[in-house]
Amino acid sequence: MIDRYLEDVDSYLQIDAAHRRRVLAEIEGHLHDAVEAHIADGIQPKDAMRRAIAEVGAPQDVAMQFSPAPPPARSIRGWRRWTPIALPTVVLAGGLALTAWNLVYLVQHGLTRGVQIALRYSLLYTAVAGALTATTVIAIRNGDRDAAWRKAAWVFAGVTGLVVVLSYAF
Repeated sequence: MIDRYLEDVDSYLQIDAAHRRRVLAEIEGHLHDAVEAHIADGIQPKDAMRRAIAEVGAPQDVAMQFSPAPPPARSIRGWRRWTPIALPTVVLAGGLALTAWNLVYLVQHGLTRGVQIALRYSLLYTAVAGALTATTVIAIRNGDRDAAWRKAAWVFAGVTGLVVVLSYAF
């Protein structure tokens, strides 16, 4: 029963052969000590083995304790980390300036159909730029935990560029 349990643990271990032998010997020693302690308490040998194995835990959980932790994502700091935010920030600033200019024009000339259209367009442009800027910031902040977020930050910056190009095309 103990040998079968050790085989199960061995199948989950992700370590080199030398370390694997030491780990399995250590687990086996703990199991035999626990079995002897249970037998000394008057428990039948088969029940003592079952109890000792249950106390040690599931094979995959035990193996996980001895497997090395995955390497952390490479952290990027400083200006390289925040580079993707440059374009979304400039586009957001442009949208805010355009909206402010339209509001000033509205105050000076009144609410005409042209001012309504320009104001609606600038507000939509600013809202989209704000959303893309916010998602880029979120992606950059999460980039330290997962490299996929760093890629997502660049994707959001690229989408911002696409929005700019399409807004001038139409």
